[in-house]
Amino acid sequence: MKEIIAHPAELIIAKDDEVITSYALGSGMGICIYDTMKHIAGFIQSLLPKARQQNDNDLKYIDTAFKQLYELMLKEGCQHEHLVVKLVGGATLFQFPDEVVADIGRANTKSAYHMLEELKLPLAGEDVGDRYGRTLHFQVEDGLVHIMTKNKYLYTI
Repeated sequence: MKEIIAHPAELIIAKDDEVITSYALGSGMGICIYDTMKHIAGFIQSLLPKARQQNDNDLKYIDTAFKQLYELMLKEGCQHEHLVVKLVGGATLFQFPDEVVADIGRANTKSAYHMLEELKLPLAGEDVGDRYGRTLHFQVEDGLVHIMTKNKYLYTI
């Protein structure tokens, strides 16, 4: 298997026997889109919930990155009715007196849920929230996402 290391704000499309790995997902959101018929995987890790300007297509924002990933999957020949989504991240790792900063993980999760509704995509699995970071391994072959926490817990969604 070929491993592709995902970096924040980087769109990835993978095929065949590739595995997408994203290390240290904290408050950011890992968005995994999978075509169940063509076995094509798309991934983006975004850091903030919503772009400030309508024409801002920066991939660090969940709303714009989610749309761009979805559109890229369609350009790869995927069909909307065969796509499923898995979400990972959105943790609250630090406590700050500023409520907006303290809830960035929750705001990211809400933004991802909003995009699921807007794009009318089904949520096939999630591991979001809580107070710990995660590493994910997204397998193209079967669409499984293996997650490891800092406490070495390992599970699959």
